[in-house]
Amino acid sequence: MPDFNEVTLMGRLLNDPRLVTTATGNRLVNFQMEVRRTYKDRQGRPRETKLVVWCAAWNEAADSINAHREAGDPIFVRGRLENDEWDDQTGTKQQRVGVVAEKIVLLPRQVAGSDASLHQHMLDQQTR
Repeated sequence: MPDFNEVTLMGRLLNDPRLVTTATGNRLVNFQMEVRRTYKDRQGRPRETKLVVWCAAWNEAADSINAHREAGDPIFVRGRLENDEWDDQTGTKQQRVGVVAEKIVLLPRQVAGSDASLHQHMLDQQTR
C-alpha cells in the first residue's frame, strides 16, 4: 500500500510572519498556528481544545503570508507533515513534527468569526 502524507488545517496565526532568505536564495516564513476543536463532553457541556502547529512556507507562499498576514488572522493551510531535527545548545537531539505548507489560503478577516461564511469561502476557493 502506498503512503499518503497530507494535512489540511484551518486556524489562526499565533505570531506575525517574518520572512528570511536562506543562503541559497529561497524565501522562508516559519509560523505557528492555533487550531481549535469544540465538542461536548459526556455531560453535554461545551469544551474546547487548542492545538499549536508549527508550519513553514517557502518562496511564493512565504511572500504572500509575510505581506498580508499578522498574528490573530485566519488562515487555511494544506501541506505535508515533516519531522524537524536539531541539536540544542547542550548538544541534546531535539525533534518536532510540523507542516510544510504547499497551499495557503489567506482567509478574509471579516468572516473569521462566522463558521458558515468561512465554510462557503473555502468551497469557493476549492472550485477555482
